[in-house]
Amino acid sequence: MKIHKVLALTLAMVLTVCTAPVTVAKAAGETWRAPGDSCYYLEGTDVVVKLDGKVLRVSGTGAIPDYDAWTKSTDRPWKGATVEAIIIDNRITSIGSYAFADLENVKYITMGTATFIKDVTSFAGISYKPIFRISEAGVTTKYYGTIPYTSLDSIAAFAQSNNNGACYIFDNNSAAVSFQNRTNPTIQYVYAASDEKAPWNNIDDNGNGNVITRLVYMSPDNVDPSYIVSGQVRYPGEACYQVYAAFIADYKYACSLRVNVAKNNEEVKTTDRTYKFVIDIPQNYRNLGTSYRLIGIGSGQVYFFDDLDTNPATLTYETNMPTMTFGLVYK
Repeated sequence: MKIHKVLALTLAMVLTVCTAPVTVAKAAGETWRAPGDSCYYLEGTDVVVKLDGKVLRVSGTGAIPDYDAWTKSTDRPWKGATVEAIIIDNRITSIGSYAFADLENVKYITMGTATFIKDVTSFAGISYKPIFRISEAGVTTKYYGTIPYTSLDSIAAFAQSNNNGACYIFDNNSAAVSFQNRTNPTIQYVYAASDEKAPWNNIDDNGNGNVITRLVYMSPDNVDPSYIVSGQVRYPGEACYQVYAAFIADYKYACSLRVNVAKNNEEVKTTDRTYKFVIDIPQNYRNLGTSYRLIGIGSGQVYFFDDLDTNPATLTYETNMPTMTFGLVYK
């Protein structure tokens, strides 16, 4: 294993945030006014949430605040509302943690591509198999150092972590295909609005996605069949982006990968010898540069792995800590 630099990190930051892209932050004093007209006004902004029958309409310019597992039941004036649909204005910049959590009757969400979803808790506890109608509204980008993170990335991160069978319907086929292929395995239940199979009413009969493309495997010169190797293109939590940005140097960021190695159905953190592993560089990130590198985060430390092969479509690295989160970078 070739290690260029090691940084001691807080294990809780790496393991909690990097492996599960859920960020929970308390609301920072945002106050809602409710004058009694079924409208809730966020002070200091023009953001308005209006209860219109069984529809919750969110309009204005700005962010819906973060909540946490404690304040979500007290600080959101629409808590407990019996609504089936949420319509979010394209000018809303982000939807905070737990913002619309526990609205258990919500089946339909309309929003634009320019709006960030903070994390999987933003819509936690809504109905099973809801439909998200995602309209084209441009893409908003924020940066972790030099690493761009877009609103569409955040929606894909939500979709990748969401386990309630949600469906995502885009304006056209190219947008749907592009979104579905942002992860490996591909995101399930993604359609174009014109697609006759778009499950407006029945997801069960119209499933798609969840296609797995081989990503990582043991190098042929040291295969050990007792190990099961798997990998994903995965959107990490904020702490991972901060680590990548701190150590990226003169490289550019491509994507984040999660590699898992198991033996006898148990995850393997350390092996008794080093092994070479091969990553098939995802098609979207090939030929971006002449040099690729991995920034690895594992066991509370950061490691650098240079490419040990000459194949431009693969990256070979050697380690005795096979289960790890990586940032793939290039120059």
